[in-house]
Amino acid sequence: MVVEHVQVRAMLEWAGRVFSGGELAGVLAATSVSFDLSVFEIFAPLSVGGTVYLVPDSALDLIAHPECYVDVTLVNTVPSVVRELLVAGAIPPRAGTVNLAGEALAPGLVAELYAHPVVGVVNNLYGPSEDTTYSTFAVTSAGDPRTPIGVPVDGT
Repeated sequence: MVVEHVQVRAMLEWAGRVFSGGELAGVLAATSVSFDLSVFEIFAPLSVGGTVYLVPDSALDLIAHPECYVDVTLVNTVPSVVRELLVAGAIPPRAGTVNLAGEALAPGLVAELYAHPVVGVVNNLYGPSEDTTYSTFAVTSAGDPRTPIGVPVDGT
């Protein structure tokens, strides 16, 4: 399969429109560069002058080395990993935005994230690789009994 640059450009333009400069100021890059999620984690912050915080293995590195990630403003991961970060008290102190993709997002986890003192926005993202990372996007609500899959991302 070939993913064309026009798709990457469309996704980055969408990200620059949807996410503020503050949200993209410090993005955790915890996905292997061989997986399409890394396109968002690396290039979305760089396209707006933000910083990319690389982890050696996975987002779970936040548990072992929280001091390395104090300036992370956006965590982009899967629901099962963010649950472990919550349990360990390892959500970075400036991570006001959490993007979740790759697995079904339970409403209970959304409520737990919104109850965290730092987290202000929880996004549900979905998309096959052919669409370059994301096809749909939804800002979740703490009290919603279901988690919406959202609206189409620009260019999909």
